[in-house]
Amino acid sequence: MDSNSTAADHYLTVNLRSLLEPGELVYLHGLESSPDGAKGSWLSEHLGGVGVDLDTSVAQEVLGAAHGSERPLDLGGDEMERAFAVPMARARQRLREQPQPQLLVGSSFGGAVLLKLMDEGSWRGPALFLACAGVALTPIRALPAGSRAVLIHSPEDGTVPVEGSRLLARTGGPDVHMLEVTAGPEPHRLPGILSNGVLATAISWLLEPLVVERASWPCLSGAVAGPVAGKEGRID
Repeated sequence: MDSNSTAADHYLTVNLRSLLEPGELVYLHGLESSPDGAKGSWLSEHLGGVGVDLDTSVAQEVLGAAHGSERPLDLGGDEMERAFAVPMARARQRLREQPQPQLLVGSSFGGAVLLKLMDEGSWRGPALFLACAGVALTPIRALPAGSRAVLIHSPEDGTVPVEGSRLLARTGGPDVHMLEVTAGPEPHRLPGILSNGVLATAISWLLEPLVVERASWPCLSGAVAGPVAGKEGRID
């Protein structure tokens, strides 16, 4: 990344940080991660984000047993309901607390939690999905109409297939966008988006309505129009 890109990314994160109150960005972590993983730590440090401890222990047990037996998952069955029970309860609890969230970010399993929150109507605000496992782990195949969402996924992801995010990106309306990124040796973890400006750019676009509402800094449309201009795009 050149110095001009670094400066632009710094500008985005600084202005995003001035826009958001601490805790208004909420992070839902992956199956084997935590609120303090790499993405959660970056969001906390740079944007005042707060992670929800989803407690995925039961989900790990259920998914591990299914993988071990090589039997197909019944996505709408009782076992998957049990897998999501505690994470969904904890996520819903955070939505009832202050400060009121302005953006939810869901990574992998956390993306499945976020998809379920949107599908049931608990969350109607902006949503950022990172390597979303929603299609792999739930029977949901579409985002609600009128969604404002960005899905970031690597085509090389061998853990959660990118096709699920592509499917969701074709639903929900004109404010749903897909970014396919080349992610290096750990494509499911998307480590590069923390440093190459992709994460900050996606967040800034998602929060444009909040920028206008609070009128606290110039509109970001010129800065973010490129990466999220189409329903699907690729960033190398």
